[in-house]
Parts: sequence; C-alpha cells; structure tokens
Amino acid sequence: DRWIELQSSDGEPHVRCAANSYVKLYHDNSQKLETIATGINITGGIRLGGNNAANEIDDYEEGTWTATCANSVTLESNKDLCQYIKIGSLVWISGAVQVDSDNGGADFTINNLPFTNNNSGLEESFYSPMAVRYAQWQLPTNHVQLNATAYGGGNELKFYVSFHNANNADLDADTGGWLSFAGCYHTTQ
Repeated sequence: DRWIELQSSDGEPHVRCAANSYVKLYHDNSQKLETIATGINITGGIRLGGNNAANEIDDYEEGTWTATCANSVTLESNKDLCQYIKIGSLVWISGAVQVDSDNGGADFTINNLPFTNNNSGLEESFYSPMAVRYAQWQLPTNHVQLNATAYGGGNELKFYVSFHNANNADLDADTGGWLSFAGCYHTTQ
C-alpha cells in the first residue's frame, strides 16, 4: 500500500492519501474522515451552520421494523413491515399494513414505533400528526378525515377519525382493512 502523508512537526498525521484508494483526514491524531469506494465514512458528527453542538448531526440510521398492534389486534404477517429513517432526533416513518383480526373492532394502535417519542412537554413533541390513507375500512359516514399521531413519551402510533364538529374518536380496527401512513416525530434516543 503506497501512500503520501502530511504530518505535524511532532509526527501526527493530518492527511494520508493512498494510490488508487483512500484519503484520510485526521484531527489531533484521530481519524475523522475517510473516502471509500462507495462514498465517505465519518467518525464523529457533522456541524452545519456553526461550530456548536446544536448544529451537529451525529446520528443517521435507516431500517425496517415489523409493526404490532395494541388491544389484541393482529396484522397480516406479510403486510406489516414498515420503514424508518432517523437523522439526529428526527424519525421519519412510513408503512402499509393490513388487519388480520380486529378483535371485535378494538381501537387500532401500532404499539412498537422504532424509537420512543420525545415527551419534552412542548406540544410539537407530544403531538406528531401523520398522513394516512385507507382502503377496505369501514369508517363512520360523518367522518371528515383519518389521522395518526405519535404521542409523547411512548412508542404508540394512534389512529383516529375526525368529524365536522371538531371531535375525534379512536379508529376501530377492521379485519381486511388497509392503512398506509407516513410522517415524522422527535425522539430522545
């Protein structure tokens, strides 16, 4: 492995470049950035718009989770896989699920979000509304819209219907019904 290195006067590396390979950047003898064939690897956070912790993105993760429901409602086993992207404390979730058993029309709540919703006491952290679509779901005839909300301090995504008089009611599960949802919430994890 042939490489060129720029060092400080005490011998600590600052930049190391390898022929037809990587470039590595160091700070205080600790590698912080490395180019690789598919992009870059960063050790530590990235600060945007200022040199302070409030501007640091130090966490990125994406993945899937298998949704489960509260109230003994079950989902079709091959129609329960959801996705998430977590950047810092912001979590974006999306999924499409189908009810296998509604347990007699019990309230429909997904009870295992991938990260706990933040409960900072601020309304936006306690109440994180999501976009929802449905198919083959029996809804009250006088409903205005269907909503989903991640509530603060827990791992639940609650679904409810809204009416013309500004009242809301928990959504009853419906065997065979489909729901798709997307939105974001804040976490402390």
